[in-house]
Amino acid sequence: MGCPLGQILRPVAALSTLLIFVAALACSAEAPTPTATPLPDARSILEGSGEAMALLESFRFDMGHRNGGTHIADGLVVKEVVGDVVKPDKLKLSWEGTFQGFFVRAQVITLEGETYMTDPITGRWEALSEDVNPLGFFDPARGIAFIMSDLTDVTMMGQETLGDVATYRMKGELPSQSLAPLLGTVAPNLMVDTEAWIGVEDMYLHQVVFRGVVTPEDADDIKRTIKLSNFNQPVDIEAPRLE
Repeated sequence: MGCPLGQILRPVAALSTLLIFVAALACSAEAPTPTATPLPDARSILEGSGEAMALLESFRFDMGHRNGGTHIADGLVVKEVVGDVVKPDKLKLSWEGTFQGFFVRAQVITLEGETYMTDPITGRWEALSEDVNPLGFFDPARGIAFIMSDLTDVTMMGQETLGDVATYRMKGELPSQSLAPLLGTVAPNLMVDTEAWIGVEDMYLHQVVFRGVVTPEDADDIKRTIKLSNFNQPVDIEAPRLE
């Protein structure tokens, strides 16, 4: 005598009900909330970056302006400076700006205490004495060191990717006097709004932005951006051939 169909299906139905109940419990369980990794202390990052930058042998430097430029001599305004720095005293750069309203550009090489610059008109290299060097104040290595040591009221803003580099972004204030090695004559006793981007992996300063008046001729809305790259890359700087 065969088993009634109901007897066969009852265990199957019971098992199905159990499986549905277990699945419902699993779905209703709350997934654990991931714990956010706290950001490092801004001051400790800044100090670590200062140490890393101090150990650099060379780097590339790019400073640009928005809403103005830096007045470095009578009628001469620099808009952009790009070049390579080799510690302790080698420098090779090009700059662009205006002189009496006309566009000018030149190259500068400094090594072994001597400075050479191309004539903005002829393009020929000339040796410059210290008293006629328009960029005689320009010392990026010392200026970067001042930024790292003198930045105050530092606040961590989070992480941000610059190009393909993960960085910590922070803001603070920098005394205007700290920018003299980069900008020459500065207005005294000012605090400059500053943002800095420091590499998460290498701890190098990759970018810094200054907003507001630093030199006496600055517009209120001037913005200066400095980008650093090519850290510890070999750079050959030699004295130019004078004609």
